[in-house]
Amino acid sequence: MPTYLVTTAEESTWPHDGKVVFLGEWCKNYKRKHKWSKFDSTTARPYAISPKEKESINEFRDVLFNDLLYELSEELNRVHNTNYSKRYWDIIVGPWLQQAIKVFINRYGVLNQALSENDIDKSIVSSDTSIVPSQGSLDFKYCLEDDIWNYKIYCDMLRHWPDLDLEIVQNDISLKSDGKLERRDIKPSSWKSFIKPISKPIFKIATLFSRKSDALIFKSYLPPLQELKLQVLLGQFPQLWSCPAIVKEDSNKEIRDNFFQGYKKYSGMQKEVRRLIGKLIPVCYLEGYRSINKQIEHLPWPSQPKFIFTSNSFSANEVFQFWTAKMVELGVPYYIGQHGNNYGTLKGYNEWIEVNTCDRFYSWGEWTDHFRRKQVIPTFVLTLANINFSNDKKGGLLLIKRGPGRMDGCHDRGFEHILYRKNVLNFFSCLDKDLQNETTVRLHLGSTNLKSADEYTWKKKYKNIAIDNGTQNIHKLIKRSRIIVHSYDSTGILETLSLNIPTIAFWINDLNLIISEVIPDYQLLIDANIVHLDAESAANHINKYWDNIDDWWESEEVQDAREIFCNKYAKKIKNPIKTLKYMLLN
Repeated sequence: MPTYLVTTAEESTWPHDGKVVFLGEWCKNYKRKHKWSKFDSTTARPYAISPKEKESINEFRDVLFNDLLYELSEELNRVHNTNYSKRYWDIIVGPWLQQAIKVFINRYGVLNQALSENDIDKSIVSSDTSIVPSQGSLDFKYCLEDDIWNYKIYCDMLRHWPDLDLEIVQNDISLKSDGKLERRDIKPSSWKSFIKPISKPIFKIATLFSRKSDALIFKSYLPPLQELKLQVLLGQFPQLWSCPAIVKEDSNKEIRDNFFQGYKKYSGMQKEVRRLIGKLIPVCYLEGYRSINKQIEHLPWPSQPKFIFTSNSFSANEVFQFWTAKMVELGVPYYIGQHGNNYGTLKGYNEWIEVNTCDRFYSWGEWTDHFRRKQVIPTFVLTLANINFSNDKKGGLLLIKRGPGRMDGCHDRGFEHILYRKNVLNFFSCLDKDLQNETTVRLHLGSTNLKSADEYTWKKKYKNIAIDNGTQNIHKLIKRSRIIVHSYDSTGILETLSLNIPTIAFWINDLNLIISEVIPDYQLLIDANIVHLDAESAANHINKYWDNIDDWWESEEVQDAREIFCNKYAKKIKNPIKTLKYMLLN
């Protein structure tokens, strides 16, 4: 009886008989267990899950990124008959390239590992392996979660696999996918529904008062009113700029057949990653390059800005990236604010695009000492500028979960999420029963957008559990909670610690993913029982202090640890907008 390799959850590609090796857990949709459980099957070993494997593959990724960025910059200059700097192309294509390298390392790595570790005889491969390139990097991200898109990637790789000792069974079923997932429509809150129609014409009129030398501040991560206040302090009329979508163009086979062909001199993963990048680079960087450049010529933005400042649009916003790259080539200073956590702490991120491409990077604290990058300037938690509130000391427990494991990393994040979910459920089971009834589980918004079993798993085990699907205002949830529990190393930890709201955190990887220089900083939180390295310890600590959290939280040891940590990673200061204005202009 033959053994088939199955690479997708798309059941029309599965065999009708024989044994099966599922390439990963993503092939087994939790809602379709009645289908996949009938097979005599095994699941291939998850790719690059151990800390050592992750560290090794991340080092390879960083070296490959630098090599490929240089190669791609040269190739794009050749195709477009330009002579732009590497930094120009890094601003435009670098964020997508970094994402694509991780994805293609994963797709090649998991397939290579499965073929070498399992006795596989056949695989059903689509007769049509053509994959339409995405228009931009945001479309590309949606593709990564699409079963048919990923199936075609694996089919294409198998057809190009050298010396493949595997029978290819052709599947003539027509499989089409635009790479887009169903996205949930979220109704805006009532005040936003009221304000939005009014604000658009107001800010359209406001553009009449803009000057060509005004600073361009776009998605700064500051609270909206604080961003407007910053502009006033800078001496310019407050603007709230909008950014149009990219102009769509068709992909051109002739152009792509002659693009980035240097992959042929390589072998193995080096070759396959380059081949896929040349084949699937988004249209906006190749066929649509001229269209976007024409588009940015008609933007109403300042034509000679004193500087550009963003925290959110350095990636997945090609119109902004193209315009910014052009301005930077003309000598305009480019500043970026820290976007969330992990900066200066997480292993494997030596090549932050946003740090390497800007003139100044405004961090949330003093972690710059060990990072040794002259352009990193310590500031404060941008999202909390002039934001202060307290929580309800008699409220419930808010358990915040991370998003489902997207298929966008070097390692198998889907399998890792299964382990993570078990750990969080273990934490909840260790809470006292009365405390469980006072808990709200805050799922990530992506738990509904993606093929996640999170809500299903919780409801199946705890029928009456209170669940928020990521739609409620997080600050409102925090205000009515007695303690906030973060089940992973998240941005939320920095924010609740900065606000001095009782916080517990736990995760499954110990400190294996933290760079050695900052382990003493995290050890302070561990000693103060803020961070726990196993779920049971975190739950038992909450059980012990639930009736009077302040006995623990307001203790000298906890507050000292919190203040030292926040000074380095989640600083809160007086007069943050005035301070930022000075830093931007100085």
